[in-house]
Amino acid sequence: KGFHVSADWVHLQGFEIRGVPQNNHLNHENWGVWTTGSHDIFEQLDIHHIMGAGFFLNNGAYNLILNSDSHHNYDPRTSNGAGESGDGFGGHPKVGMPGNVFRGDRAWTNSDDGFDLINAWSSVLIENSWAWNNGYLPDGVTPSKNGNGFKMGGYGGRYDATAVTHTLHNAVAFNNRASGVYANHHPLSNDYFNNTSFNNGANFNMLGIDKDGKPIQ
Repeated sequence: KGFHVSADWVHLQGFEIRGVPQNNHLNHENWGVWTTGSHDIFEQLDIHHIMGAGFFLNNGAYNLILNSDSHHNYDPRTSNGAGESGDGFGGHPKVGMPGNVFRGDRAWTNSDDGFDLINAWSSVLIENSWAWNNGYLPDGVTPSKNGNGFKMGGYGGRYDATAVTHTLHNAVAFNNRASGVYANHHPLSNDYFNNTSFNNGANFNMLGIDKDGKPIQ
């Protein structure tokens, strides 16, 4: 990890974080910033060329990720396949950890997704943010893995009756290899307000899942 933040009430501002390496194939992935604290602010960070996810919120409540960039991240040695975990921003708070906000953030040219909430068990808000050209290697043209701009939940394709609602507000997604906005089999409807998505593999993909585990639109 570049920064491992486990404390509360931290304000990390103005850092460039780059080049955190994967030294072997044993770790699942690496991270520019990994946080489990609460009431923290991560502001004006420039995170790039990480061999894994740029910013990873693993747990904690009432954190604000503000006006930060995460780009050109690619994980060639990840245990489940090269490029599978090179997200720009990951938001994955556990149950009972509300109030996490991504605001004014930008994610581009990451090997996997721009923003990923696949294991977010508490509600997350993403607003006033951008995602473009994700799903490519750092050269910006060679296809890599998923390539969604905003992956808004999903629990790994499993149905869960305790699913929470995430919110995407005033976001822009373009030139992503897969979907600009992707529900990713989320078990219930998220809230989407005033978002723009264009020139993606699919602009809005609201794929859900029913209680029997069957995909629904």
